[in-house]
Amino acid sequence: MSFVKTIPSLQETEFSRLEERLCFAKHAHPTYSIGIMPLGLSLCQGEGETYFMGRHKVCVYHPGEEHTCVFEHTGGSWAYWNCYPKEEMLREYASEILGERGEPHFAKTVVEDPYAYRLFWELFDLVGKERELLALQEASLKAFSYLIAHHASPWHPSSRFLLMERAKITQAKERILEGDEVEKITLEELASLCGMSRFRFLRLFAKLEGMTPHRFLLMHKTQKAKRYLQEGCDISEAALLSGFCDQAHLSRTLRRFYGYTPRSLRS
Repeated sequence: MSFVKTIPSLQETEFSRLEERLCFAKHAHPTYSIGIMPLGLSLCQGEGETYFMGRHKVCVYHPGEEHTCVFEHTGGSWAYWNCYPKEEMLREYASEILGERGEPHFAKTVVEDPYAYRLFWELFDLVGKERELLALQEASLKAFSYLIAHHASPWHPSSRFLLMERAKITQAKERILEGDEVEKITLEELASLCGMSRFRFLRLFAKLEGMTPHRFLLMHKTQKAKRYLQEGCDISEAALLSGFCDQAHLSRTLRRFYGYTPRSLRS
């Protein structure tokens, strides 16, 4: 059974179970994206590499990492289950397990590990059945902790990029997120704010965030719309409040990036 649920007791982690064949356009998430495929096969692309997803595998994308997913025509059923844990949650687990601070980094996008697959299958099963809080927390801790302990290493942003460059890009992100006439923001304005040329700014932003400034803005608007819908707003109101031109634009964007409709978030 398909569903989209946010679990407050698991630091607002979103879980989605999609059981229809879909093709996802290139997109990214502000959180980690961790998924399994109990049925069927899919072709996943990210960081310039291509991977096959299926049973006994777990797919992991880091926050801001662009990726796509295309189902394979196998003639049978198809199911893709995904969850979106926040950086703070996995950072907390990683500090306990790895003994170091910093976001956990997964060297492989797709890991073939039947036990990890089973742990996440059990977690999704509990979420679908709306079991007791204690059971959900135990299953969550087991699944994420095992994945981190066996497939992750500490990853400090300073070891990959200069902190000064990251601080400049943070200024641009804050300008995009502040909500003051964002539709009028230009590439020239953002580049000037960071003290660099448009070309260098665009390359650096994409390198650090895994997406272009426009895609970052679109993903931010989509996240806002999801929150409004989960709070009970009707679809047209959520579209207006989050900066979409109309309800149809919001519906297309959600379907394109996440595989579900606004109505799914309100059910």
